[in-house]
Amino acid sequence: MIHPRLKLSTGGSQKGLLLVGLITLLLIVSQRLTIFAQELPEGLEAIVSGVRINLFEGGVVGERNQKLLAVSAGMVLEDHDVIRTDKTGRAEILLQPGNYLRIDSDTQFSLQSDQYDQMRIKLESGSVTFETLGNEWEVPGYFNNLSNGYDLIRVITPRGEVFVTPASICRINITKEGATEVFVRKGEAFLNGQLVKAKKGALESNGSITINDRNPKIEDNFDSWCRERAQQLVEANRTLKKDAPWQKNRKEGKEPIVDIPANDEKNSSSPYIVSARPGKVSLVESGVEYLRKKPEWENLTLDTELKSQDKVRTDQYGRAELMMFPDIYLRLDVSSELLLEELSNDAVTLRLLRGSMILDVAIFDRKRLPTISFGGPSGIAVVDDDGNFRVNAGQGKDQIVVREGKVSFSGHSIGGCRRISNGSQTECEKKRNDSFDLWSQSRGEGVTFYGRSMVGSVAKVRKRRAKSTGFWYRPQSVSFYTFVPYSLTSFRSPYGGSYSVALSPRGTPMLVPFPRTRDSFRFPRGAQ
Repeated sequence: MIHPRLKLSTGGSQKGLLLVGLITLLLIVSQRLTIFAQELPEGLEAIVSGVRINLFEGGVVGERNQKLLAVSAGMVLEDHDVIRTDKTGRAEILLQPGNYLRIDSDTQFSLQSDQYDQMRIKLESGSVTFETLGNEWEVPGYFNNLSNGYDLIRVITPRGEVFVTPASICRINITKEGATEVFVRKGEAFLNGQLVKAKKGALESNGSITINDRNPKIEDNFDSWCRERAQQLVEANRTLKKDAPWQKNRKEGKEPIVDIPANDEKNSSSPYIVSARPGKVSLVESGVEYLRKKPEWENLTLDTELKSQDKVRTDQYGRAELMMFPDIYLRLDVSSELLLEELSNDAVTLRLLRGSMILDVAIFDRKRLPTISFGGPSGIAVVDDDGNFRVNAGQGKDQIVVREGKVSFSGHSIGGCRRISNGSQTECEKKRNDSFDLWSQSRGEGVTFYGRSMVGSVAKVRKRRAKSTGFWYRPQSVSFYTFVPYSLTSFRSPYGGSYSVALSPRGTPMLVPFPRTRDSFRFPRGAQ
């Protein structure tokens, strides 16, 4: 079998957009990557997927399927595994290549999802710090660069939800009262939908969030340990300049050869796979079920074919996404329930019974599509144009929010931005203000600058980046793994220092799908 070489190319394009280096990917293997150097008799094992313990110290124990689990360096964690530290324990966990989770003493967390673009952690108690990979050429700010969407890490806490963004140092504490506290040393994060910028702290208390200034120079023992670990990892990467087998065996004009496994997409499907029926399950998290004329609810999967009169519900942690038609997606929030009143190629009616849902209609062709109706217990609207629509139901707050686009409601045409509640209309805020809105945006909303669905464009960029960022490799001089880029040498630790030793040090930028209709995005520096 011919193994592809790692070769990159650059060039110019309209609007100053940067072309993407292409890596040919062949030979699907299990969950590991093999690096073949021209003169090596055997491949070198490196890690590209999975969540695992990089190192630990003191008292650290695990739990799997309600049974105690002895932890070890390099141990792979599975969904719903629990890790606990006592007053002497600490641990470092490898997430996506380049991203680290560090656990303080007296802390408990569980892994809810190990998927590359749906990383989900549940923090029960204690303190953790995330260090997420940055790239020098990328525009700062998560929602200015949707190519970062694959590693928007979601952290569930007893009374909140935190989104950790790329190029960040983010500490999360659970107080003795169970409140969530976030401190961002660098980059940014979101607590219950509210932006927390660098050098800021945020505290959730009784449903409200207080944000204040914080001095990043003030550190406790855990902060100092995290900083030291970051420095050690960058230094370990630099030792590969002399020690890496691909460096020793590289000859002039001959680059290393890479063999990369296909992405594991057990909980999400490609937006380019078009179903003959509306309502294809395009993403499902654990805790999502459906009901079909039976007394028992069943787990919703990517293979479930939903039908008219089916119900879909989510628990307090799970979310789901359905592709109604190409370029039209319905997203269901946590603690929600949806009735698919009608689901066919002749008509679609979506009624939210409780919770929240977002219907993102990126491209609406009324000549080709059937009537699409949506709403809550107290009213139904009909889609009349491209747009973004949110429905909230329950606790006396039934409402349809027309953020963008146009709908018909009770014989009236209503455009954005309007809120429909109890038959009356009021103005609404376009600003996305909770975790569900941010999560939906990270999936892709609206269309790109060049008029294509954001969902498909973002999915392509995520896959491309996941396969071209880098891998975990353990140098001979240390007992832990560090990050090695495939090609770019501009990847940096937010603590400082770059991962300067790459497999093939030839830089190439990424193509970012710029949105056309969302005010929260902007062009990168230099784009005209």
